[in-house]
Amino acid sequence: MNSAKGKFAPQVNISWENTAAVLSNNGHTMQWTFGKNSGGVHIGSKNYELLQFHFHIPSEHFINGEPKNIEIHFVHQCQEDKELAVLGFLFSKGQVGTRFINDIISTKALTKKGESAKARYVNLNLLDVAGEYIHYAGSLTTPPCSEGVKWFVNRKVQTVTADQLAWFRKCIDHNNARTICKLNDRELCTRNISICPIAE
Repeated sequence: MNSAKGKFAPQVNISWENTAAVLSNNGHTMQWTFGKNSGGVHIGSKNYELLQFHFHIPSEHFINGEPKNIEIHFVHQCQEDKELAVLGFLFSKGQVGTRFINDIISTKALTKKGESAKARYVNLNLLDVAGEYIHYAGSLTTPPCSEGVKWFVNRKVQTVTADQLAWFRKCIDHNNARTICKLNDRELCTRNISICPIAE
């Protein structure tokens, strides 16, 4: 794995804003959908707006050949060319869960497909996001599995408790992760991502 350098490695910054979201059960995952002015990711001169985040159990990315308990994907889109950039965060079961997960599951569990509810203020700054990521050019992990997605997977594995996992299982009672895929000549590199101050 290489470190991305020079002109092939534009600076990447996260500038999310804490805001309300609509929480929905689409039968495959729970999705937190944001409106405009929720911030996003800046990759060089391109801005990608934060659209939504959702989860997969088990994780869709493996570390040392093994999946983790859950993975959360933050999906962003550049409004000019519709290109997508996704940030992934992996979590393993532990005694103390992250405050971010504790915050997002404070909403009542939606157990039926098609249910939705307005989530209160989503405190995005509770998630540990700055640091080193694995970057590659890939595809969506759900149909139509379109190519052309900029993936950034945080190398730090955070923690989730059994009780926190139970909330996600209550909403979606089956595994919803895509089967692991071969690299197919895709190059992996490491990237450092910084965070800009979040607007309160």
